Formats: sequence, structure tokens, C-alpha cells
Amino acid sequence: MTEKKLGRLKSFGLAYPWQVAFLLPNGWEDLRKSYPSFVEMQNANEGEHGIIQCVVAGKPSVSWKSKQPMLKFYLRDRHGNEVGCNAFGDTREFEKELMAHMTTPCHFRGRISKLDGHKLWLSDPEIITEGWVGKVRPIYPGKTRVISPKTVRDRVFSLLQHSIPTAAQWLVRTLEFYGDRRTLEQFCGLPDNVSLAKLIYYCHLPINPEHGQRAHDKLMRLACLGVLREVQENKYGGAAPSIDTYGASVYRSKELEQKAGWRLNQEQNLAICEIAEDLASLISAKRLLSGDVGSGKTAVYGTAAAGLADSGGRSVIILPNTNLSQQIFAEMSEWWTDIPMRLVTAQGDIGPQDAAITLGTTALLFDDIEKQKDRPDLLVIDEQQKFSREQRERIMGPATRLLEVSATPIPRSFALLKYGALKVSKLPARAGRELPTRLWAHQDRAELFTRVKDTLAKGQQVLVVYPQKEETESENQSGAPKLQDLKTAVALWSKVFPGQVVCAHGGDKDQAQESLRKMKANESKILLATTVIECGITIPNLHHEVIVHPDRLGLVTLHQLRGRLARMGGVGLCDLYTPNPIKEKTLNRLQIFCSTVDGFKLAELDLKLRGMGDLSTDSELQSGADQTFMFGKNLDMSIMSEVLEEVAGTRTSLPQPKPIMRNPSPAVCEAPGPQMA
Repeated sequence: MTEKKLGRLKSFGLAYPWQVAFLLPNGWEDLRKSYPSFVEMQNANEGEHGIIQCVVAGKPSVSWKSKQPMLKFYLRDRHGNEVGCNAFGDTREFEKELMAHMTTPCHFRGRISKLDGHKLWLSDPEIITEGWVGKVRPIYPGKTRVISPKTVRDRVFSLLQHSIPTAAQWLVRTLEFYGDRRTLEQFCGLPDNVSLAKLIYYCHLPINPEHGQRAHDKLMRLACLGVLREVQENKYGGAAPSIDTYGASVYRSKELEQKAGWRLNQEQNLAICEIAEDLASLISAKRLLSGDVGSGKTAVYGTAAAGLADSGGRSVIILPNTNLSQQIFAEMSEWWTDIPMRLVTAQGDIGPQDAAITLGTTALLFDDIEKQKDRPDLLVIDEQQKFSREQRERIMGPATRLLEVSATPIPRSFALLKYGALKVSKLPARAGRELPTRLWAHQDRAELFTRVKDTLAKGQQVLVVYPQKEETESENQSGAPKLQDLKTAVALWSKVFPGQVVCAHGGDKDQAQESLRKMKANESKILLATTVIECGITIPNLHHEVIVHPDRLGLVTLHQLRGRLARMGGVGLCDLYTPNPIKEKTLNRLQIFCSTVDGFKLAELDLKLRGMGDLSTDSELQSGADQTFMFGKNLDMSIMSEVLEEVAGTRTSLPQPKPIMRNPSPAVCEAPGPQMA
């Protein structure tokens, strides 16, 4: 029955008929004023849509233009004035409607203009049913090749009257920890005579478009409360034993400084203490360790894990690839030679099964470690954007403290951080390191190549990143501009620089490891690679990077790739090369990337560009459209900021959340509710 009622509205994510109340329009058309003649309509609002009562003057005719049918017809107003009209595409149903109005007047909507400077013409002609004349008509979204906006409107209005009372009940039950019905109404700024049910009604059928927008913004305030409710569920973990690691962490940090030959800075020491504070808490905590590439995040979480090992605890550190896992395992084993450590990758295990610190790739997810009853006390996710929630939870226990590490937090984490559900330890950029970034177009190719030669002449190394390993068959058939690929590039670069070029891609891990070894040993000068190189790899003499087709990559990936440069300090040139034309929106995104090397700022921009995803505890959506109960509506960040400030108690007496209650079941919400007055 539910499927039959909703039909193709399910494509918007609706599961129950009452949810149509939250499938809101994108705007409203004002059909309240009808013009008596085409002349008055033109004088009043030339270039804007208006409505007028008229008849069809003569039989419509069909001709072909630009390989599609064109329906041509004329309309006559009550004063005898005529205008011409065109309609394109499959107009058979429209033609039948026109024929029915050759003698019976009806209302048409369109834009009046002058053709060739003198003849009146009505663009975008549409027949308006009498039920909408004199009203404000909502404009609903459609789904291409699935359901039209008109069908959405018809379907919504067939269910709206019965859905609104239940939707209002659902709001009260879902947000009850913020207060009762009247508290929520006051939070929206509703007067005493306007209920939540009426507010939802006005979002669909307002008095005028401005009134509809105000109603929408008020309902958005409740949507923001819903998001903050999800944040509260993310904020607290389960009960956990307190583990005192302060003294041990200080001791291990001094040992690291002695072995590594450099000192931890103030922010790194503070971050280590904050992680120790999490381990001492009686509630399992979530923390984000954020710092630009090369800021020393490994030293921080490594020291925390070493201190935990001395205190009888266990750590698991998951890394995105084998090369980085081996690199960090080697570093930590050298820093703390007396701590048992284990490395787990697809290539096998190194170290004892009961090691206090276990490092590895996603091979850990298939290891016995996830089957152990005693889950780790600390789980570190290095490069969090590479892992899903499900992958984390296969190793986490209710008492496990989670430490996610990233130079550019994913949008979901940045939102949780912004709204107070995630603690953060932030490290500053490494001093003495510059990463000038520049965008190059196809016509700049010769100059860019000269820059590469200059870098090689200084004895420094170059990395060139390509978006794909080889050209695909579908790309050949698409007719779109071709992407430069690694396989073709290797032959070209090797011809110009014989014996100096190596390559790395995910299809041949042995070759990738050998190429990286040669680059680290300075035996090769040019590394051509796919984005397999993006995370954690250190090549000490790498000071120039060319990223080909940067428009194909996200901000996080671009920042990680840029982080490979000048790891030991100095200047690292990052050049973005776009062989093909790119859209203005993409150009703006790349220009913003060039303007800052602060990963935290880029993460905030990424949040605005991609959306925060779903903040609920069981969500896998780490970016994308911000999930609210208002279907298809992204959060208005300015309204969200206001709501966040008010909930914090600085501007209103709205009570703080009560203990979290799960969503009422859809079955409960399907129960009949009181009818709206």
C-alpha cells in the first residue's frame, strides 16, 4: 500500500506517505494577478512571467526545426489582441489541450516580448488550471526520466492533507529532548496562533512567495536541531577503564627526541597530553589529530601509543598503504626498540602476535585482531579519508578510544568538529617549508617543461602525477577530450630523460616499491605515478611536482599530493597542469587551492563544496548532500550557525538536550494524527 501511494516519489528517499510533508518546493510561482490584455501584461512586466485569460485563435500547426517538432499557435485576449507562441518537443498532449480551448477561455502563463521589435510573442506558454489561478503555486523538484515536477506536485497534494499532522507529531517526538511542542514553536519564532502543522502547510502553500521563504527558513531551524541531535549521539562513547599514560608518554617523547635528533614542539606535546587525557577518561572519546603534511602527526600518535604500551594498554594503527605502513613501522621500531610491535600487510606479518602496538593496512581487518575479545584501548586511523565507518568498527570496541588523523579532515568530521561532537588537536605547519602552487593551461606547456628542467639541473627530484594508469576503452568511444595517462607518459618522459624515469601505480606493487626505493636513494630523478603516491610517502629530495588534470581530483587528494614536497624543509614547487579546458566552477576551486596551503582551511572549503554528509552514528555518508528531514534540502549554514549559538545558551533559554532518544519508528509515525485546523 505504501509503495502504491508514493509511487516514484520514493526516488527522493521517501519511505512513508506522511513524509511528503517534508518534500518541500524549491520556490513558488505567484499566480494571484491576471492581466486583462496582452498589451497591459507587456507594459506591466515585460520579460517576466504573467497570466492572462484568452482563447486559442485557430488550429495549431506542427513543423520541424533543429531536428525536433515545433508546435506553433496564436492566442487572442478578450480585447482581440493576438500573440504568437511556440512549444518544442513532444507536444501531442499539449496540442489536445489547446484544441479544447479554441472556444472556451482559459488562463495561460508566459513571458511577453516583442518579436522583431513590433510583433508580440508569448514565450514559455503554459495552461494554468482554474484551481491555481489567484494562488501561489509551489515548484517541486523533479527527477530526469523518472518523475516530472508537475507529477511530483500532483502526487504531493494528493497526500499532503493527511501527512501534515503526522509529520508535525514526528517532529515533536524526534526533537522532544529540546522541549515540548510549544517550546519548539517558540524556537521557530511562531506566534501563538501558528502551530508546527500550519508552519509545514505554509512551506507548501504560503500567502505569497516571501511568506513561503520565511516559513521554509523557520522549518530549517528545526532541521538544524535535528542535525545537532545526531551530533549529540556521536559525542559520547561507552564506558571505558581509566588508563594513566601521562608519565610514560613524557618519558617516551624524550626518548623519541634523542633517537630522532629533533625536538617536539609545544603543539605536539600538548596533543600528546590531550590524547593521554582521553585515555584517562571513563568514557571512550573520539579525537581528530589535524595538521598539515610534515607537521609531525606520526610522532604524536606514536608517542601516545608508546606511553599506552608502558601502561599495559594496546594500540592498533591503520594506515592507507603498504609503503607508508612499512615506513612508519620502521620509524617507530627505531624510536622505541624495547616495545614489541607488529606489522600486518597483504605481504604478511612481522612481529609477535601479542604486540603492544600493531600497525598495518586494511589487511588488519581480516586478521585475528578483529576477533579478539580484548579490543584495543586506542585505535589510530591515519589518513581518515581512506577508510569507512564500517572498517573502523570492525576493530573498535565500546571502550576503544578513536584517534583519526588527517591534514584535511573529511567534510563529515569537520562538521562534527564544528558542532562540538569531536575533539581536535591541531598542529601548526612545519617551519621553513614553502609550497608555492600555480595553475598552468595547455598553452603554458613549454614554460612548465622548462621549470622541470631547471629543477633537475639543481640536482632535485620531480614527481609527475597522472589521473589514470592507461587510456580506457570507454574514453576512446566517448568523443570527450582525452586524459593523459601514465602508460603513455612513461614512454615520452623516458625518451627525453633516458635512465632517469621510474613509475608507480597500484597495478604493480613490486614495481612501485622498487621505484620508491630508487627515488629515496636518489638513484632516479623523475617519478611518474598515479595517486597511489598521495599518502605519507617521504622522498627527501623531492622539490617539484606536476599534477596533470588536477580538475579530476578532490581538494583532499590534491593537498595530500602537495604534501609530498620538501619534506625536509625548503621550497617545493607544486604545478597544476590542465591540458583541456575546464569549467569556471572548477577553475575557481583550483584557484582557491593555489591560494592556501592550510589543510584545515581547505577542509572547511570542502565542507561547503561537498556538504557534510549524514552525521548519524550509523552513517557511511562522509560527504555529499547534508542529510536533514527536509528531503533534497541542504542545510543553510548561516541558519545552522545561529541555531548552534542559541543551543549553546548565548542567545536563548532553549534547554540543553535531554538524554538521547532514538527516532520514533515509522510505524508509530504512520498512526493517524489530529487534523490541522
